[in-house]
Amino acid sequence: HHLVTLARAHLLSGDERYAAPIWCAMRAWVDANPPYFGVNWASALEVALRLVSWALVIDVLGTAGARPGDVGNVVTSVALQARHLSANLSVYASSKNNHLIGEAVGLLVAGTKFPFLEGAAGWADLGEAVSEREIAAQVTREGVSREQTFHYGVFVLEFALLAHACQRVLSGSEGPPLAGRITEMGAFIEVAGGPSGVPPSVGDEDGGRVYELSEGGLDRQAMRAAVCAAVATGRELPAAARGEDLGPALWLYGAERVPEAGSVSERRRSPERAFPEGGYFVAGRGEHHGVIDCGPLGYLSIAAHGHADCLSLSLSHEGQWFLVDPGTYCYHRDARWRDHFRSTVAHNTIAVDGASQSEMRGPFMWGRKARARPVRWCREELFEYFEGRHDGYASRNGVVHVRSVLFGAAGYWVVVDRLEGTGEHDVRATFQLAPGFERLPGDARTFAGHGFDVDLLSALPEGLRERVVVGDDGSQEGWVSRGFGHRAPAPAVIFEGRCELPAILVFVIVPGRGNHAVGFECPSRDVRGLTQVTISHRAGWDRLFLGEGRTPDGGRFDGRLGFTSQREGSRQVLGMDVACWKDVDGDVPFRSVRSLV
Repeated sequence: HHLVTLARAHLLSGDERYAAPIWCAMRAWVDANPPYFGVNWASALEVALRLVSWALVIDVLGTAGARPGDVGNVVTSVALQARHLSANLSVYASSKNNHLIGEAVGLLVAGTKFPFLEGAAGWADLGEAVSEREIAAQVTREGVSREQTFHYGVFVLEFALLAHACQRVLSGSEGPPLAGRITEMGAFIEVAGGPSGVPPSVGDEDGGRVYELSEGGLDRQAMRAAVCAAVATGRELPAAARGEDLGPALWLYGAERVPEAGSVSERRRSPERAFPEGGYFVAGRGEHHGVIDCGPLGYLSIAAHGHADCLSLSLSHEGQWFLVDPGTYCYHRDARWRDHFRSTVAHNTIAVDGASQSEMRGPFMWGRKARARPVRWCREELFEYFEGRHDGYASRNGVVHVRSVLFGAAGYWVVVDRLEGTGEHDVRATFQLAPGFERLPGDARTFAGHGFDVDLLSALPEGLRERVVVGDDGSQEGWVSRGFGHRAPAPAVIFEGRCELPAILVFVIVPGRGNHAVGFECPSRDVRGLTQVTISHRAGWDRLFLGEGRTPDGGRFDGRLGFTSQREGSRQVLGMDVACWKDVDGDVPFRSVRSLV
């Protein structure tokens, strides 16, 4: 990647000192790596990435700085590498994921950039066919990577953008087979990233990228890819791209296609925020933003890059993530840390009897897998509501985890965990805060950092207690990895103990500045079988009905959600929303029933 940066520097400055080291590096690689021998021929994906870098370098550099014989040696090596790649595509299951897409695009790039080489047309045809097929198979129609990792989703998008650019060169068209997936992938990044433009670190992440066309660093990699996707398909730039580096789009598509940096429009319509096929749901408004994970473990049978994170929750406020996914940290450095960072106890969800939802069988291998299913998703004027469930503990101990997440327009989040089962079990709920947050002295519920506070309130079954851990090497609790190979201490708020099932755990999370003026009341289940959660705030109060029982009018409420809201100074109940209602005489299908009083 650094050779591409040097080539760009030469083009912009005309300074030959940037060009000569490029040919020196490529010449040294050819000399040190005879064909098909040694570690640098072992990984087909690495061969593909090298072909991409060399093609981009020569596209920008031409022959500037080359010594006699350099161009011939490099082009000969390109032919050998492409021939090797075409015979060694990762069509086997263990790497038939982003590796296969990258390898196919490497062939397509080599065939497009070096059409005069023997076999180039075949490389391009094979690369185009495989990349189109695999992108369609590995990315949902919603734009979500089936590997269930946001990082590798961006990695695949970068490959798709290169393939799209090659299709434009080869056919003179806009590459319609890939344009649709590119549009949806960019849109998903935009929605998941929210106001910050940075999606949470869901699933594996190794910091890799396809090419380096920006000096902005990896933290903005996803938004830069979304900007390129918008430019490639003629969409308006994402709202979070205001002030974004447009360099990658400029280098890929040329100045005539790239809008001015300031021409970022707010979305013309409310974007889709539910991605049920991929398993992600995005809630929140304004400065409040959250991503709920209710998807499969990963892609194909081994689910190599997935984490045991069913029903995990990530939250941000004012563009800053505060309730975070722990990240990845490492692949091979330490098996103990590798297992921890992808385990259930490291994520913002529930662990039962000390086990992960899915069974680990190696650093990139899973056995028994939890199956997640979204149950309900609705967006109303005063709230947004999600409910999902998974069976990760059902075969082990007969427990099913059902989680409801509600965002109230008054600026709070309610998380309700229902554990269906019988007998006593060890239960643990984890809420991992971002590095930079600290518990306020003398306040057991409030954490401060990054310019705002977070209140974390709870109503727990008897037997569960709260503790906070920051950076404990022994238990491995309280660590967050913001980049591959790096980890930082951060507060993990853990609610754990042994309790009788079935049980309900209720949490209220309130981010904001200063005194939030939010109250929380969660009495015991009443005689009708309903649990009532009351949230008081500056504008009045909101009341949630959870559980199962009969309502005063004789109807039957089945436990999905009942929500009423009353504003201060008025006795009028503003609205009642029910996600699922049952009549006395029978069931009514899942639907949202709303009545104004």
